[in-house]
Amino acid sequence: MDYELTQRYYTDAKQKYEKKGDQIEYENWQKRVKDSAGNWNQNPHDRDTVYPKIAYWRLARIKGKDGKEYLETRSMWTGVNAYGDEQTTSMVDPELFTETKWNSRRIQDPNDRNNIITEASGVLSQIAKHKPESLFNPERARECYGQPHDNICYLVVRDDTRDAQPIEVSSIEDFTMKSFNDLAYGTKSTTTTSSTTKAK
Repeated sequence: MDYELTQRYYTDAKQKYEKKGDQIEYENWQKRVKDSAGNWNQNPHDRDTVYPKIAYWRLARIKGKDGKEYLETRSMWTGVNAYGDEQTTSMVDPELFTETKWNSRRIQDPNDRNNIITEASGVLSQIAKHKPESLFNPERARECYGQPHDNICYLVVRDDTRDAQPIEVSSIEDFTMKSFNDLAYGTKSTTTTSSTTKAK
């Protein structure tokens, strides 16, 4: 989840936003692995390793409710603190954010009694959405698959336009080259639900 974009809907509406535990944990990790200017720390004793290290353990090809295809990723990110010690956190679906829409009310401007202003007055709706840059891209999917976590990366497809369970895909070639409908609703040769997809 993109916490910053999710929180921005509250900030823009001048509404109180309460951070949950996973966001607090993520932000604390960021503080440990970046310097005061926001740059990633590097280990001066291991100049061959560039941080952050990213290892993907699941890629999902999603058909969104808008009919477009998206790539969702789940991965482990490893940085180093100021002492060169590695610090790892899980990144779950950073391609998603929560869009918040607000009820509104018209009130008298406290700074100008002759002026009427509109302000947010409570949540109208909240919905998880994909960021535009997360549209499915075969090259991006292959790049992520080439950085597996513990040599394993699961591949799944999911149709969010229906009440459907994710379906595991047997190979990165099928995942990137076949149509979504073939993967989600085709023959058994295109999908599997039992085996782990090992990265090459």
